Amino acid sequence: MVNWSPFDPEIDRRLVTGLNEGDEDTLATLYDIYVERLYDYCTSMTQEPKAAADIVHDIFIDASRRAPRMRNRARLRSWLYAAARRRCLLRTRGRGLYWDWSGETATGVDPDSGLPLSEVRSVLEGMLERLDFSDQETLLLALRHGVTGDDLAAVFGVPVRRANAQAARAWSLAESAVAAEVLSRRRRCVTGQRPGAQVLDGQDSLDEVAAHATECPDCRGYGGLSASALFEVPPAPVVPAGLRHRVMHTGTDPELAGYRIDIAARGGHLNPDGVPRQPDVPSPIARRWIFTGGGVMGALVSLTVAAFIIGPGLPNSEIVWPWHGPSTQGGSPSKGHPSSGPVREPAAQRGGPEDPGHSADPVVPQLDGHPTTVTPTPKGSPGGSPQPLLAGQLVVVPVVITLLVGQETYVELSALHGPVTWNAVTSNAQLELAAAQGVIPKNGTYKLRITLKRLLVQPPGTAVITFTCPTGQPKSVKLTWGLSLLRS
Repeated sequence: MVNWSPFDPEIDRRLVTGLNEGDEDTLATLYDIYVERLYDYCTSMTQEPKAAADIVHDIFIDASRRAPRMRNRARLRSWLYAAARRRCLLRTRGRGLYWDWSGETATGVDPDSGLPLSEVRSVLEGMLERLDFSDQETLLLALRHGVTGDDLAAVFGVPVRRANAQAARAWSLAESAVAAEVLSRRRRCVTGQRPGAQVLDGQDSLDEVAAHATECPDCRGYGGLSASALFEVPPAPVVPAGLRHRVMHTGTDPELAGYRIDIAARGGHLNPDGVPRQPDVPSPIARRWIFTGGGVMGALVSLTVAAFIIGPGLPNSEIVWPWHGPSTQGGSPSKGHPSSGPVREPAAQRGGPEDPGHSADPVVPQLDGHPTTVTPTPKGSPGGSPQPLLAGQLVVVPVVITLLVGQETYVELSALHGPVTWNAVTSNAQLELAAAQGVIPKNGTYKLRITLKRLLVQPPGTAVITFTCPTGQPKSVKLTWGLSLLRS
């Protein structure tokens, strides 16, 4: 059974002060006070004595460097157990608690209950099998190591209220598990004494078991068992003899300064209170993203459900529902599928047999990356100088378009009676124009691609694209779109 000295916050405060000053004797004192507790905890958690010894070694080295950073220096115990828990959780897989019973004799008797230690051990193991690992770990800290309240909250990295609720829940489940184990053993004792070894069941069996427990000396001892008493029964493990020398050598040798830095780095980050952060507790940034993402998804779900419920009665009938296919309203001003960029026109439109004065117009890139058509120098000009051309008239079709989010549409620009230099300006930044300006030859055409940017939830809207040229009045194209929900 364990018999550790009680904790003293004032001693912890002095130890932290000594560690901050680099006192070698302080490290030795810290080791002597806490090594048995930490080795017992790490062995129970990892089920591997050698791994537990390595973890305890790293804890003391880490504490000598980073423990003085915590806000409350009287909470050194919390810091050490938090560091131990983090390192143990990274090695264990939640297989259950472990104790080494090899040093106990088979004929030993528990002084509190009077039961054989083998039977008490059996009840303890049966109780643990009925609990999950998180409850086992909570009881290990609270009942065996006395880490409760604010200290337990600091070790788990959770609010005090949550830690207390977790401890109370684990304790209640443990007491119920002990009661179930005791009842099972008493029933077996009663069944063994009944003719034909009939199995007991129902309320009558409970009354019979209770009456039997008051008379049977073997069953009477089970009445003194409790969860807190069972956690004190396992023996404290024997600390390896060379561990103290190993800790002191690593912690004081000047040549091992880099090794000490590496050990501290493996201990993970510290939380705002200066205590090692636990791997099963999300960081504040992660929690903030979780809450933000949950709020956004909740708002989107609410919006979608509301739209589904009142959808038929909405004043705007142009809602794009997720299961609807692409709309055929609006779009390209010409039949068929438009191309993704400017289209070279036939020779008849650019100058052919009907217009022998013009040859095929070359296409050259503009500064904005979109090709445009320019007029070359006519053949036969004296000195190769260009001949003046009369300005043409700009024609824009269609003038009203309805489109969907993410859909491409086209506006056809034509130049009549002469070349046209045009510019385009949109009233809404959600519209993307393939080109903002260009030159169209006489009787030529250009298909301007227009795209409405995608949004997760697109409200209805309108926009106007204004086309201007040096001659003639500005031409306007009005575009409208409806509400679009969650359209990818």
